[in-house]
Order: sequence, then C-alpha cells, then structure tokens
Amino acid sequence: MPTIIRETSLLTSPRIPRPITDGSGLVVANVIGHPRDPSWEQVHQHTTELLREAGGCIHCTAKDTWHRCGDFKALAQGIRYGTGMKKPGNTKNTKHNGAILKSLMALKEIMQIVSFTNSCFHTWAPRLHKYYGDMMAALCARHPHLQRNFAKGESVFACSTINFGPATKSFPHTNNNNLAWGWCAVTALGDYDPTRGGHLILWDAKLRDIVIEFPPGSTIFIPSAVFAHSNTSTQPGETHYSFTRYTSGGLFRWVEHGYQGEKAYNAGLSARGKKKEERRKAARWENGMNMYSTIAKLTSLYK
Repeated sequence: MPTIIRETSLLTSPRIPRPITDGSGLVVANVIGHPRDPSWEQVHQHTTELLREAGGCIHCTAKDTWHRCGDFKALAQGIRYGTGMKKPGNTKNTKHNGAILKSLMALKEIMQIVSFTNSCFHTWAPRLHKYYGDMMAALCARHPHLQRNFAKGESVFACSTINFGPATKSFPHTNNNNLAWGWCAVTALGDYDPTRGGHLILWDAKLRDIVIEFPPGSTIFIPSAVFAHSNTSTQPGETHYSFTRYTSGGLFRWVEHGYQGEKAYNAGLSARGKKKEERRKAARWENGMNMYSTIAKLTSLYK
C-alpha cells in the first residue's frame, strides 16, 4: 500500500486511503491505494504481464520514447484538445498501435482498475466528479465522432496514457494541458519492490515535497497540472509501468464557450459580455477549488 514517507503520520492499512489536504482542509489529492479485494494481487499482476507483452509489440517513434516526462515508451488514447488544435479530436495513433491500445482498454483487469478509480473519484470529490461527467456527456453528445475509452458511467476521464517503461522513471514535471484544479488518476503497475524504488514524489514546498511508497496495483489522485511530480527508479531487473487517466482543461472551456474556441467565443461577445467573461475568468480558480471537499464535509455527506 502507498506509504507517505515524508509526513508526520504513516498509512497503517493497505486498504485505507490517505487524503492530502491543503491549508484550508480541502482534499486536494488522495492516495487511495487499492480496493478491499483479495484477488487484487492477481488483477494487477495479470495487467502487468499484458502491458509487458504489449510493450514489446508497439511501434514507438522517438517522441513516444524521449519526451518531457521521461525516457520511456508512452502512448495516449482518447479525446484531447490543446495547443495547436482547432477543435477537440481523438488521439492519433498508427493503426497498429491504436489496435493494441483499444484491446488493452477493453481488458477486464483494466476495467476493474477504471471502475475502482471512478468510484473513489465520486466518493472523495463528488462535485469535481460531476463537473467532469457533465462535461463529457455534453461534449460527446455534441460531437459523436469523439471516442471515449470507456462508456459513460464507467469513467469520467477523457484520455488515458500507458507508460510502457519497461522501467518507468519520470522527470519532475507538470501536465499543463490538464484541467488546472482537476485530478489525474495514476495507477502503478509492474514487478518491483516499492520500499526500494518506484516512489512517487510531489514536488511542492507547501506540501514539504511528499515522498510516497507506491506499490504495484495502487492508485493516487493528484492535480497534475499544478503539482510537479516524478517517480524514482526501481532496482535493476525490475519492471515499472503506469496507467494514467486525465482530461484536458481545454475541453471544459470548449463546452462552456458554446462548442467553439476561445478566440471565436470572445469575438462574439458584446462589451458587457466581455466584462462578464473577465469576471468569470477571475473567479475560475476559486470556483474550481470549491469543487473539492473537506473531510468534515465528506463525513457529513456519508453519515
């Protein structure tokens, strides 16, 4: 189970989540670990074996292997909207790689991970989860050509990346394209000793650079657009993969702007409308933070 090393208290159970709060008590990240399922060991071990096999079959370009996150093979699948894109679109993979990714996303074991993650997201950040779900429902209804990795109700995330390693070690980085206050779900997979490597580090002065033991099969939610994060190397001969789920911030703006880009949206505003939009932008971060919950709020919600 994930253990927070550089914190005043340690996790004592492999199945008890460890929420990370900010100064006001909001749960801004959460080490959720894995479910109370005795078969979970087999779930993540089988997933690891399938990722190992897939990693040997995918055809990666240089940019898929050497990138800003690290020097390891990584491929994304799902819906994106970011810099240089005129409108939301599906990720572009070769026919060969796309078929492999599609088959991986359909695996029973992957679906178990996705289902567990979605349930925990809804439990720990219900307002943020609804914000994601409502946006995805509206986006896909308006643009039916966009292909979700998982059906509505199974996951609210728009995109997934599999880091095929085989010994994934990421550089300190942020995922700037993701929703600023949104959560990214990171699931560790592989065959490694989590006490000797594969630690997840959250590089944030306010959080005192949290270092987390991150065993295979465990999941964490982090606001990856604002928390710089990385992971340490594993021991020689060990394998380390990861499966991440996230959503571009641009997708939310696309929907909120009436299914158009920011430039076109602003061009259609009146002087009064522009002032209103400026006020909305100024309040955007505060409104986003209000989608988080405190432990007290969650406790009262689930009494």
